[in-house]
Amino acid sequence: FEKAKLFDYLKVLLLRTPIHFTIMLSFYVVAQTFGAYIPFAQILGNIPIVFFIGSLPLTPGGLGTSNLAMVELLSPHLSSPIFLTGELSAQEMMFTITLLWMFTNYFFKFLIGTFFLRRVSKELFSA
Repeated sequence: FEKAKLFDYLKVLLLRTPIHFTIMLSFYVVAQTFGAYIPFAQILGNIPIVFFIGSLPLTPGGLGTSNLAMVELLSPHLSSPIFLTGELSAQEMMFTITLLWMFTNYFFKFLIGTFFLRRVSKELFSA
């Protein structure tokens, strides 16, 4: 980090922007598959805050802290006809959505890591 210049940080920011935007867009779609609606502007404004909170070294991998941040920041904006019946609250649905989101995220990291680990040169692991 001491050798990195401001340009290097800006380059990383630019390279990670499509990833973050894809996560935000997929979260919008996933909420709709649950029969719920969140305004995209709320997702766009709150997900970066959730990413920041999840990156704090409070829990392993941001588990729990990210979920709580999502529930607190996005559940007030979640709307669904199922909430009128009282069977499920917005907080419960948001928590369910975040669990699905985190499980899927870790599952894809596992698959991609396993795929590329098999292709890494064995010279990297030799002593």
